[in-house]
Amino acid sequence: MKLRYLLPSIAVLLSIGAAGNLSAGEGEPQIRREAVSMRGDRAAGLMRVVIPSSASDANPLPDETPVPPDELDPALPPLEDIPEPQPEVPEDPPPFFGEPISGSFIWVLDRSGSMGARDQGSGPIEDENGNTVSQPSRIQVVKAECIKVLRQVKEDDHFAIVTFASSVSNFASLVEGTPSNVADAIQMISSMYPSGATAAHDALQIACNNYGNEIDKLFFLSDGAPNVTGTSAQILQNFPGWFQAKKDGGCSLVCVHIGNDGYAAQFMQSLASQNGGTYIHK
Repeated sequence: MKLRYLLPSIAVLLSIGAAGNLSAGEGEPQIRREAVSMRGDRAAGLMRVVIPSSASDANPLPDETPVPPDELDPALPPLEDIPEPQPEVPEDPPPFFGEPISGSFIWVLDRSGSMGARDQGSGPIEDENGNTVSQPSRIQVVKAECIKVLRQVKEDDHFAIVTFASSVSNFASLVEGTPSNVADAIQMISSMYPSGATAAHDALQIACNNYGNEIDKLFFLSDGAPNVTGTSAQILQNFPGWFQAKKDGGCSLVCVHIGNDGYAAQFMQSLASQNGGTYIHK
């Protein structure tokens, strides 16, 4: 009889369910009977045992499980209060009468007697002490412009100052833009006063022959034609030789004409043009 072989198999399957500690209602073996017609000595129907793999199969979780929010440190500011980093924008170099200054530069500045003149339409300006001057003299305009630039130079900038009237005063060497050097330069500029003749020849020679050749810009500022130590014609003849080494090193000449002297305008335009420089009339 085939029945005796079938019943032990059912018993084995049921014992597996018991060994798996399946509780009633959860993962309990389900016995289903397939409809089979009774024929002879065969059983009334074959039994199939279905065992769920786990309780989770019977009660599946939803597709999305809520995730608790991240914990925040109460000692830190809220996230919305933290500003996003802004890209650094490089600062523009300070201009000297419209011409940018950076790196290394030399100022050759006129402090002759004519620099005390006052030109119509040159004011108002703010002087080095923050005071408004409605009708400034030429030297006041120059001093205010120089000090404004000096207060913006960086420590890795380098500069030298040469001033001239009947004689020349100048820095002994090129200096770094440290606070101490800037303070000394501001003191020198502030103490300038208009007096004497115009020794531009010697001032330009000193500026070209001193301070090395790694100079970005050489500024020559004056309001009149040279009249001692050398004439305009002599400067136009000698200057290219003095300036050549600095020019080869990448230095640019900038001639700043302040005032309304026609001879000064002719001379400084010629000097700038001769040496591939820039002429500015203030």
